[in-house]
Amino acid sequence: MLGEWLNSNNTGLLAELVLVLGVSVAVGMLIERMLSRYFSSLFAGRRRREYAALARALRGAPTTLLVLVGLDIYLSSIELPATLKPVVEKLIITIIVVQSSIFLSNLAAGLLKIYTERGRGARNTTTLFLHLAKLVILVLGFLILLEAMGVSLTPILTTLGIAGLAVALALQDTLSNLFSGLYIAISGQLRVGDYVKLDTGVEGFIADIGWRNTVIRTPYGSTIVVPNSRLASAVVTNYHYPDRNFIVPVEVGVSYDSDLEKVERVTIEVAESVMKEVPGGVPGHKPYVRYVAFGEYSIVLRVYLAAQGFPYNLLVVHEFIKRLHKRFREEGIEIPFPITTVRLSGTEAGGAGGAKILEEPVTMNA
Repeated sequence: MLGEWLNSNNTGLLAELVLVLGVSVAVGMLIERMLSRYFSSLFAGRRRREYAALARALRGAPTTLLVLVGLDIYLSSIELPATLKPVVEKLIITIIVVQSSIFLSNLAAGLLKIYTERGRGARNTTTLFLHLAKLVILVLGFLILLEAMGVSLTPILTTLGIAGLAVALALQDTLSNLFSGLYIAISGQLRVGDYVKLDTGVEGFIADIGWRNTVIRTPYGSTIVVPNSRLASAVVTNYHYPDRNFIVPVEVGVSYDSDLEKVERVTIEVAESVMKEVPGGVPGHKPYVRYVAFGEYSIVLRVYLAAQGFPYNLLVVHEFIKRLHKRFREEGIEIPFPITTVRLSGTEAGGAGGAKILEEPVTMNA
């Protein structure tokens, strides 16, 4: 319609329109660069990430708005047909609302991610919250656009309410996963980056909590996708909640002939050296020993170490066993092998089937 009007009235207007658009694009790019420099100095230092989020959200927005402002000013200075003017105005309003909604949604998602990471110790926030933040702003922008177009929202909201019941019945599983994901994310008991173990045996790091599934990355590099509804009803052990440090028990057996006071002292010395020297140990943790059982061939003791989260516990236990084994050898403390005593019975030669018990038992390593 606009092209037909230009061709039928004045072809020179087309050149003017192109010139206005070109100038608007140039000015918009200049303003965008100036804003980038200004925000770069404003968010310097610790708030550098906020600037990066704002810069990503602003990318292209000033140029688009300047083009629309220039177009609106130019079209208002010339005479447009009565049928064409409202169409152009609605088109400009539509683009402004859409561009503003996109800018605000991207900015909200970026800032939400930054502040969530900062509050949780540099952990990524869930994509569920990011998508919900974007969706809410885009829906509000759509409603504002409908209101600006003169469309009554009451019939639409009523229709959506009735249709929502039908959608809820048809998408029960999907909505169950959605609300389960919201519950998991809001409760804060399971967070992105935590190491968890489910009652099904699945264990690993939580990589993301989405609107339908939770992604768990195992220590072996594979990925397990668990529906949110199943995760919400499962028994979950979180090794990183309320903090990442957790106790690591290690069982050791010593000979019945050992001096238990000496064994306890030596074991604690080795454990303290592991806590201070091994990466992933907790230097402030005071290891302790508890004797727990009289075993079949040894006295069983349990050493309580601490690790700074998974998989540091594997390295802590690895180094502790090596150092304790070496130190026990140096101190003459025996770690006994499993031993079984067997009594054998035999038949005397030429006898009537009578049996005798051998006087000396035979000791065998199990």
